Amino acid sequence: MGRQRHLVATRLTRLCPSQIPRVIAAELHTVTAVMSSYLQEARSTLSLAMPIVIGQVSQMLMGITDSVMIGRVGTVPLAASAFANSVFGVVFMLGIGLLIPVAVLVSRAHGGGDDAEGGQWLRHGMVLAMVMGVLGWQIHWFGQAPEVVAVVGPYYALIAVSLVPTLLFQCLRQFAEALGRPWVPMLLMLAGVGLNVVLNWIFIYGRRPKGSMINH
Repeated sequence: MGRQRHLVATRLTRLCPSQIPRVIAAELHTVTAVMSSYLQEARSTLSLAMPIVIGQVSQMLMGITDSVMIGRVGTVPLAASAFANSVFGVVFMLGIGLLIPVAVLVSRAHGGGDDAEGGQWLRHGMVLAMVMGVLGWQIHWFGQAPEVVAVVGPYYALIAVSLVPTLLFQCLRQFAEALGRPWVPMLLMLAGVGLNVVLNWIFIYGRRPKGSMINH
């Protein structure tokens, strides 16, 4: 930038006074065009990135709401859920790591105009998600207090079953984001946070909405 200002100043010293306003106007137009292109790129990046960021935060909020609501029941249920979620998190993050290339490969295929290839990568990712989800069921417990293990078993069995649909959703999410459509996954994840709170309220505390057929 300093070198460019020096070049502009050198050019101005070589011009007659009547040409200086036109040169300055041309330079300002160039700078404005460059800044406009930068702002356009920034807007495009933020419009794609912000829904992804909100979706990631929504995913974290699910774990936070679980801990807050389970913590009101007692320390043993909270310890059991923390242990189960830690094991679940390892398998889940392994699955996410294996599914990240889906977004890269689909976006490359979409950019090249070959949507059929993008569909193939989606199918490969869904198969991989199902395999990882099934592997998550094979986790066994060790080194934990008996009362924690007794509570962990049913809880982990439930969330382990959810690994397959969870990883399938993540694969479809990567696909949608690769096509530049991140808003639908974001809205689904925000809705999932609200649904998670409602279901926690029902299944953790054993409460039912008043007047609901569930009460009968």
